[in-house]
Amino acid sequence: MLQTFFSSVHVDKESTRARQNPAGSEPATGSLVGVADLNRAIVEILFQGLGSPAAPDIFLDSMDGQRYGLTTARIERYGDSGLLWHGTSALYPGVEALLTIVQDGDQRVAVAGRLLLPDGTCMLIRPGDDGRVRLSMKQNPRAETFVKVRPIVQIDEYQSDSSIKPSGFTLVQDSEATAVIHVLPLYPPSTLKVLDGNLSVLKAIIGDWQNTVNHIMENSGIPARVEMLDPVGELPEPKSNKVSELLHEAVDTGGFYPLVNREPGSLWDVIRTHRDSAQADLVVLLAAEGTPVEGGTAVGEAGSIPLPPRIDKADELEQCTLCFCVKSESGRDVGHTFAHELGHLLGGRHDFETDGLMHPDPTTAMFDYVRGYQAADRTFTTTMGYAREDEIRIMYYSAADRTWLNPSTGTRVPVGIPVGKPGAADAATFFRASTQTVAQYRGGSQRRRFRTLTFDVAPPLGGTVLPATWGPYPEGSTQTIRALPRAGYTFDRWELDGSPAGSTQPLAVRVGSDHRVKALFIEGATRPRLTTTIVPDSLSATFDRSLPGPEYPSGTDVLIRCMVALKDLQDLVFDGWRINGNPHLVQGMSYDFADEKRFGLQVRVEQDVKAEIVFSKK
Repeated sequence: MLQTFFSSVHVDKESTRARQNPAGSEPATGSLVGVADLNRAIVEILFQGLGSPAAPDIFLDSMDGQRYGLTTARIERYGDSGLLWHGTSALYPGVEALLTIVQDGDQRVAVAGRLLLPDGTCMLIRPGDDGRVRLSMKQNPRAETFVKVRPIVQIDEYQSDSSIKPSGFTLVQDSEATAVIHVLPLYPPSTLKVLDGNLSVLKAIIGDWQNTVNHIMENSGIPARVEMLDPVGELPEPKSNKVSELLHEAVDTGGFYPLVNREPGSLWDVIRTHRDSAQADLVVLLAAEGTPVEGGTAVGEAGSIPLPPRIDKADELEQCTLCFCVKSESGRDVGHTFAHELGHLLGGRHDFETDGLMHPDPTTAMFDYVRGYQAADRTFTTTMGYAREDEIRIMYYSAADRTWLNPSTGTRVPVGIPVGKPGAADAATFFRASTQTVAQYRGGSQRRRFRTLTFDVAPPLGGTVLPATWGPYPEGSTQTIRALPRAGYTFDRWELDGSPAGSTQPLAVRVGSDHRVKALFIEGATRPRLTTTIVPDSLSATFDRSLPGPEYPSGTDVLIRCMVALKDLQDLVFDGWRINGNPHLVQGMSYDFADEKRFGLQVRVEQDVKAEIVFSKK
């Protein structure tokens, strides 16, 4: 017999009216907020279900009056006093829930989690007073506000010293084995203070982050999981306990921030000592507040984007550190943000449109498929992408071999594009290797001799290579490497240390010494063409490009600029850029000058591209 998880749900009447009469900057669906009383009996039954083959099923009431019967899909122990639960609905496909429950020695209960509906609506559950939870329900809740994260390109920076001995790890040779990434949470005293000193509440919040990212890993077909280490560690009080400020004080994040103090007793040194003692792969710093940024508040940030993650860089804290606020704004999905920022530490970037706007700095083309996927019809984007218009942000990393049931069409659709196709977005393929690497940052005692493999491709836009892990590698081991051509290219052959090495896929290399592996690709007979027009065609405009054309090697990024006199725009409004006839327009960038307005858009030319800049009457 199913029992209800909440004994009662109380919805704030003001939020109900706001949802019915949305105004201002809120989405048209509005938002509901309220509280619920826990059914302590079902909490006890769930704890009793740990380790039992017959885990209980529950009813979960949503704030809009619906009741969903949920069957246990997974239940597992969390730390020494909690559990993680995942339930799905047999009656309503696509409805599922994630719950984290922590119970302290005084039998006080803290619960965090989410109820997920197929249309993107998410009911977030946050710890309240003992026996209660705080609820917020909103269609497609914002996951985060943009914070620029520094990419670190390190494909050619392998150390050539054959005596490399990373401090304590065991290499996982089988890439199909589940990679367990151990994350150490650390907090200053003022962080716990904003939670009224309740450590169980803090553990429930970060347990929800773990539950969420593991759900996304599973959806995306990535054999990896995150485990928050218990007990949680305490830090000295920083200069500022806000997300970005705490992160920048603790680790070297580049940009305009000075190098951090690494002297004994410094915050950096305390974090390093905690991490080494716990043998943690990653660290998450828990801040008391978010950082105000343009457009909102940053509730989470990664130290960098390593391209790719590498074991010999495991001591660099900026490559293994996250910082998050534990007390977020109402309706902000911090758990999904955690998965997004963790994706950065795994080597992932945003969707191409966002990176084109926010990351104009060039990086190696070998990794440009490790990004979020944005559906051409703008119905959804994946975890590493940024939702625009009415897009749903789904709980998947982009994965060319996975599908999602799109509620707007009732059909299952791919959530990525494979390498070799225009617009490739397939972070999961890369993460299946990089999670194996990150899970080996710490966690063992074996010390061996290591060698390096340095990878290269020719021409630079021809494609990429993908090893099982990103090294360095135990001396005497055999490593396999795949070559993946970009759209418009075909794989030709391998070179090993400058000598021909055949064309077998994958290439097997015995690592008896340091080696350089090069994949060579052949460009197609015809190059794709980029054309630009303006709508209406009676409007006078001047176009230019960052690179001359109109034909380009496949994979070339081109910045298009369109200049229009301000006097000609008085009766017109800019609608956006239409790419190859797609009715869902792209906004790009725009700048005002004394007598003209300039519009810009970065496009990747992997097939013929027709870019139309569209204006309409006011």
